[in-house]
Amino acid sequence: MNETAKQGLFIHYVLVMIATLLWGVNIVCLKILVTSFTPVTMTALRIGTAGFVLLLGLLFLKKAKKLNRIEWVYVIAGGGLGVFAHHLFLAFGLQSIQASTAVLLLGLVPVATAICSILFLKESFTKWTFLGIGLAFLGVLFVQGGVSQFGIGSVYILIAVLVQAISFLFIRKASKTLNALQVTTLTLLIGALILFICSFVIEPNGFERFTMGRPTLYAIFGFSAICSTAAGQLLFNTSISRIGASKSAIFLNFVPFFGVVCSAIILDETILWYQWCGFVLIVAGVLFGTGYIEHRKNTSVLRPMRSR
Repeated sequence: MNETAKQGLFIHYVLVMIATLLWGVNIVCLKILVTSFTPVTMTALRIGTAGFVLLLGLLFLKKAKKLNRIEWVYVIAGGGLGVFAHHLFLAFGLQSIQASTAVLLLGLVPVATAICSILFLKESFTKWTFLGIGLAFLGVLFVQGGVSQFGIGSVYILIAVLVQAISFLFIRKASKTLNALQVTTLTLLIGALILFICSFVIEPNGFERFTMGRPTLYAIFGFSAICSTAAGQLLFNTSISRIGASKSAIFLNFVPFFGVVCSAIILDETILWYQWCGFVLIVAGVLFGTGYIEHRKNTSVLRPMRSR
């Protein structure tokens, strides 16, 4: 690899790290927002703002293409599950548990995605995958402090993890024929539209309450919508294709780390020793469950053979 290629790769590493930092901070922002506004209305406005920002970029770059029927099915399913359902349950969950606990549980997304790929896409199930799944769920018990500590908030977060993992299967299908920017934009707008419809039923006075916030809350809202959701998603989707899918699990592990640190600094939440143990187990579970360890092991075995 020449020097220019190395510099380009380094830039993409930096961009992905920025994206994970933005996502980690976003959990703290959401914790503040869902306790200050009605959650469904706020989430609809936040996701809608992010989708509109990306739509402007999509139109400016002229990267939009006409979708066929199957592409619409994939995009609508991705938006309905990965945006509407995921953010709805995330908002409900954050109302009753700490942001630090929520972000640690969200670290299960890569493992949940691997499980869904095995169940629905018939991908291979190895001993490493089994080990990773076991470690990840053991990590959940540590994060929660045991089975007896599971409350409705944790259940909501785990549902948010599951629906997002399933949505990735549809998004993966859609991304084979559509660019990442268009898929991200459409899924956000579709999810926001469903959230808006639900907000009128669940929270009839939601918009009125949203207009009664302090300037600080609107600043946090803008950061969450534009920087964390729109820019963060775009940075990650753009760079991860250059870095490679096998390394994406490592970078996703920085999201709960940054989230926990920001929760402790900004919200003054206490992270207990057994929660840190749970975090380590979840990270190990992700590395084994997504096949990263197996990939590295196979690569290290093949490398000496190639040099002969």
